[in-house]
This record gives sequence, structure tokens and C-alpha cells, in this order.
Amino acid sequence: MRKSSPQQDLRLAWATRLKALRRRARMTQEAVATAIGISLKGYQRFEAGNHNPTLDTIGRIATALGLPVGAFFATGTAGHDEVELDGHGKTGGPQGWRVHSELQDRSRDIEVFSAVAVAGTSAVAAPTRRLGWATPPDGRHLNPEGLFVLQVMGSSMVPLVEDGQWILLRRPAQWPWLGKVVLCQFVEPYGDGQVGRWWLKRIGSLEAPPEGGIRARLESLAKGIPPIILNAADESELSFIAEIVEVIGAIERYPRRS
Repeated sequence: MRKSSPQQDLRLAWATRLKALRRRARMTQEAVATAIGISLKGYQRFEAGNHNPTLDTIGRIATALGLPVGAFFATGTAGHDEVELDGHGKTGGPQGWRVHSELQDRSRDIEVFSAVAVAGTSAVAAPTRRLGWATPPDGRHLNPEGLFVLQVMGSSMVPLVEDGQWILLRRPAQWPWLGKVVLCQFVEPYGDGQVGRWWLKRIGSLEAPPEGGIRARLESLAKGIPPIILNAADESELSFIAEIVEVIGAIERYPRRS
């Protein structure tokens, strides 16, 4: 597997945040490109993580989206204290989930994370950052132990999960794993240390090859995407972090608190 550099990982993480902020602003790629005076293809290179924008360009993008420049580098919810997750998932996810920056109710609130291309055809290091805590809709009684909400980036798991949707997962993934859609982590050497790579995939097969270790076949649900074959020395290199419980849906509104 080809290793990415820390610079590439940072560029991809920034590109993913740019994409998320543009969507929050309800603007198309073409509209942003026009507003900042570049071609559509040039802007798309930013969101694909293939090109680094200058500080001047970042400033123009921020102005087009109506955001401060710091929103592109913040670790929180980009100036929004509360968001609403509206249930339009393929599995008919619940409506009314609300995300807060602070824990409000230990008996109900569930951790919320964002992800970088976790359902794409390739994975990246450090895909998640905590956005806050989610309170389920009134009338839903969920034991928060082991549960977390994750935003998915990538389209390889369509029709189950679409790009940008939110899912509810439970950790750890329970045996047997075969056939389940799980969040996988693959750890491999990188420089003097290690780097963890993540995927949301269906476990197609698990084998113990004659030479030892574990061989896993990770499958996409979207048509035409080849499986990912991972060869790990042992369970310390390949682990199944959590299994999907349900699809919640897409973010509809980002109301600010007055």
C-alpha cells in the first residue's frame, strides 16, 4: 500500500473541511469558483486535496462562504454551537438529533465525530475529530455506552450511506464480523512510528493464510468499486472498531444560538 506523507494527510483533511463548509453555506463548487475568480476545475482541485491554495485564495473563499478565515482551521463546529441532523437516510433514520459542543446529559448524549473519506476507495490517517455530543430525538431511549455518531465522506457505501450522511455506530464490533458493515482500522509502519488508516466497509472474507497473519477482504456496496485486500501480521495491525447501527441522515440546518 502506498504511504501518504503527513503533508498529504494535512492537505486532504483541509480539503475535506473546505468541502463541508461549502455545503453548510449551500453553495455549489461552481458558485464558489465564480465568486473567487478561478475556474471550476481549479477549485475542484482544492476540494480533492490536489492543490494548496494561497492564503489570499483562502481569504477569498472565506469571504464567498461568509466565514472567518479561522473557520478553515478550527477544531470545533466552525462557529455553529448547535446543528440539527435531519433523517433522510436510506434506512429511514430518526429526525431531530441535535449536536452540542458540550456534554449536556450523560444518560442520553452520544459522542459525535467527523471523518475524512472513511467511505472512499482509499483511507487516510487520523480521519476523525470530535464535533461534540448528540442528543437523540425525544422519545428515543438509547444506552449511550459504546455508541457514537460519525459523519461519512465518500460514496463507496451507497446505497446504504451517501456522501456526507451521518451514521450511528456501536463499539466494539461484535463477532462474527463477516458480512457486517464495520469501521476498520489498519495500522502500518510509517517512518519511525506508525500510522492508522480507516475504512467503513463490509467484511467480505477473513482468512488465515499459510504464511501467518490475517487477510481481510473489505467490500464496497457501490457498484464497480474493487475490494480492498489487507494483509496484517495480527490483530494489533487490523482491528474492527465499530459496527453500523443505523443511518441517521444528512445535516439540514446549522442554527446559531442567539
